[in-house]
Amino acid sequence: MRLSPTTIAVKRITSKIPRSNFSEDELTLVAKRILEVEGIINPPVVIETDVRSYEVVDGDFEYYAAVRAREIDLRRGEMLGVFIISPENEACLRDQVRLLRKQPSSEYAPLESDKSEGGIRFTNIESRLTNIESRLESRFEVKMNELASENQGLKKEIQQIKAEKSRQVETPLDIFNLMDKRDMIRIADLSEKIADAVIQERSKEKFESLNHVIKRFKGRKVIGVDKMLKIVDKWYHLKEHFRKISV
Repeated sequence: MRLSPTTIAVKRITSKIPRSNFSEDELTLVAKRILEVEGIINPPVVIETDVRSYEVVDGDFEYYAAVRAREIDLRRGEMLGVFIISPENEACLRDQVRLLRKQPSSEYAPLESDKSEGGIRFTNIESRLTNIESRLESRFEVKMNELASENQGLKKEIQQIKAEKSRQVETPLDIFNLMDKRDMIRIADLSEKIADAVIQERSKEKFESLNHVIKRFKGRKVIGVDKMLKIVDKWYHLKEHFRKISV
């Protein structure tokens, strides 16, 4: 049977070794190299623990580097090449792991305890704490960048929507003939009462001019000359704003 790596999703793999055992800076460095070539030169060895679920048998550092690559670029870091232990190749792969793989260095060794002095002494704890802190800072930075990007996208989308609505309303008269109630209130700054009155009145007949609007509401204390001047002034300010953000 020819041995070759199998590509599986990184999210389907787990490890018993804590990520904090490894330097976050080194994981990031290797992760970037993985993304550059879209692959890993030293595939981890995994064993299937459930349907489409796997656990690292050897190569925990490589696995976590792949996890970091996925954090940096979800699309390009989604998959990872691994050697899967199966009944057919288990004996051979385990022998290779035992004979060929280097033993983990002290830098990456799991924490040990020493009770000889009547207490528990942890080795490598400063290194692990530093790695955890570095990882948290890295993840925080990634999340902040994602939120900033989403925020910029939402702002741009809102501006485009507003600009599109502005283009549809070419004259102040269009406020009364074309805008729906929500836009009259939100964009044209009309009260709900005036917006309702405008919609009810235009359903009978479209307005022919701004003066026509005033005449049709005469005596109803809805839109007089002073109110119309404020609406037109508001419209010109909006048009100028939309013109600037559309450039």
